[in-house]
Amino acid sequence: MRLDPANEKHLFQRYLQQLLLRLTDTDPLVQEAACASAIALIDSIPELITPYAFDILQIFVGALEAYKGPALTGLYDAIGKLVESIYQEKIREDEKSLELLLPAMFKRWNETKDSDRLLCPLLECFQSLIKALGADFEKWIEPVLDRTLRLMGNMLPLIEADMDSAAHKTPVADEEFVIRSIDVIGELCSSIGPGLEPHLAKRGAAPASVFLAACHSRNVQVQQYSCALIGDLVKAAKEYMRTPLPQIVALLASYITSPSREMGSSLTVSNNSCWTLGEIVMVYPEFASECASISIDKLAAIFQTEVAKRILVENAAIVVGRLALCAPEAVCKHIGKMLKELCLTLRGLKAIPEKWQAVKGVCSAVVKDPEAAMENFPYLCDLFAECKGNGEELEKTFKDILEMFKSAIGTRWEGYYAQFPADLRNILTARFGI
Repeated sequence: MRLDPANEKHLFQRYLQQLLLRLTDTDPLVQEAACASAIALIDSIPELITPYAFDILQIFVGALEAYKGPALTGLYDAIGKLVESIYQEKIREDEKSLELLLPAMFKRWNETKDSDRLLCPLLECFQSLIKALGADFEKWIEPVLDRTLRLMGNMLPLIEADMDSAAHKTPVADEEFVIRSIDVIGELCSSIGPGLEPHLAKRGAAPASVFLAACHSRNVQVQQYSCALIGDLVKAAKEYMRTPLPQIVALLASYITSPSREMGSSLTVSNNSCWTLGEIVMVYPEFASECASISIDKLAAIFQTEVAKRILVENAAIVVGRLALCAPEAVCKHIGKMLKELCLTLRGLKAIPEKWQAVKGVCSAVVKDPEAAMENFPYLCDLFAECKGNGEELEKTFKDILEMFKSAIGTRWEGYYAQFPADLRNILTARFGI
C-alpha cells in the first residue's frame, strides 16, 4: 500500500533526523555507517535532500572536527558528494554555505601532513569542491596548487626508487598521493581554464618539470594519469606549456604502441597518449607536421592489430583525423593504408566535435592524395552517408570529393557505382546527386 505524500514526507524527515543524529555519534563505526547512508541518500534521492542541504552541511562541518580514520574518509566522500551532486554550481552564489564550509575544509587541509594517508580522500573532496565552484575557486587556488605540485615533486623520486628495488613494487600510498594530486590539477584545468596559466607561469619552469617527470615515470598508473593531464594542461595553459612541448610530443609518441594480449595496463597509457596528442594538435596546429612525422606509423599499426581495444582504435582514428586536418600534406601519403579502418571507426562514433574534426581531416588528406584513397573509396562513401546534419560546409566537401572521384573514374563510373549496396547508392544519389 502506498502512503499519501504527506506521510511519505513525514517519514523521510524522521529518517533524515535520525541519520543526522547518527552522524554526531561518538562511535567511529556508527559515524562511518552514517556517512555511507548519507552518500546513498544523496545519490538516490537528491531532489528530497536538496531542501535540507544546508542542515546536512552544518552537521558535516561539525563532524570535521571530531572524525578520525575511516570515518573521516567517509565524511570527505559525503561532503564531496553533497557539494557536487546537490549544490553543483549553486554553491558559487551561496555565501552562507561557503563561509561555513571553506574555513573548515582548509583547517583540515592545513592540519593534515603530506605523509598522512587521509590526505588522499581530502584531495578527492577538494576536487569535488573545485568542480562545484568552477572559476570562482581561483580565489583559493594558491595553497592547493602549491601542495599538489609539492606532493608530486616529493613522491615521484620515491616511486622511481621503489621501481629500482628488488621487489619492483610501489607503495600504494606514494602512488596514490601523485594520482590524487594529478586529478586535482586536472580539475583546476577544467574548472578555472585559462585562469590557471598565470598561477603556473609565476612559478617558473618548476611545474613543467614536475609534469614531465610524472610522464617519464616508469610507474604505469602515474604514466597514464600524467599523460591525460597534459591534454588538460595544454588547453588551460597554452603559452606556459609551449616550452616543454617538443619533449612532451616525443614522449607521448613513444608511448603509442600496437596492442597485444600481454599489453595489460600499458594499454591505457597508449590510449591516453593518443587522446592528448589529438588535443595538442588542435591547440598548437603548427606542431601537427612534427607530431605526424613521429607518430603516424604507430597510429596506423593500431588499426592493423586484431586485438586492439575499441577505445584505443577510436582515439587513434580521432588523432589521425585531427593530424590530417591541421597537416594534410603530412598524412595524405599514409591515408591509403588505414582509410578503411578510419572510415569504419569514425562512422560508429557519436556526433561529438572530435568526430567532425576527424572527418574533416580525412577529407583534407583525401583531397591532397585522392589516388591513395581509391582502393577504399566505397568505405569513404559509406562514411559520408552516415555523417549528416553537421552543416552545409561539410556537406559541400563531401559532394566535391564524390564528384572528384566520379570524374577520375570517368566512363567506368556507371559500372563501378552499380556495385555499391543499393541502400548506399540511394542515399548518395538523393543527397549529392551523383
